[in-house]
Amino acid sequence: MYIDFILNPRNQKIATKFLVFICFFYSSIIFAVPTPNPILIQEVSVTESNATASKMVIKFSQSIPQYSTLNNETDSPSIAFSQTNLGPNVKNINNLRGFTKSVDIKQSDKILLLNLTTTSASVISFSPLNDYTLIVKINVKQKIDANNKLQSNNNLPPKNIIKPISQEDQFEVVL
Repeated sequence: MYIDFILNPRNQKIATKFLVFICFFYSSIIFAVPTPNPILIQEVSVTESNATASKMVIKFSQSIPQYSTLNNETDSPSIAFSQTNLGPNVKNINNLRGFTKSVDIKQSDKILLLNLTTTSASVISFSPLNDYTLIVKINVKQKIDANNKLQSNNNLPPKNIIKPISQEDQFEVVL
């Protein structure tokens, strides 16, 4: 009886289809790549702002993602965060007083953009506070005139300028 069941071509087709289904089902479970949870920006706040500088704090749900500045040294710089989404309670920041006037947040696929508006050309720098918090410093861009003297967009006192290295001060490394 059992041999008649196995030798029947119709039953062999059913058994083959069943085995193929089981193989695909288990392979999809075994080889399924888990998708990571997206990193969320949980908070964006401007903590300090005066006429020549601003400081922002950005908090993330997971570790700080990769980021880059766009349009740095202009009055409308941007910060791009990869693989990042906007948290539910984060909103645009408008009508700020001081150097940074507004923070406009845009989501473009898996890239989150923070578009800043400042009173003049600015330079952005970053420093992580911990694994989940990033400090963003936005400072006025310094200008150098034709006489190599430092000028400021907001009449800051001049800083010392590093002079070029003279021929006597140069050295060469030979391996």
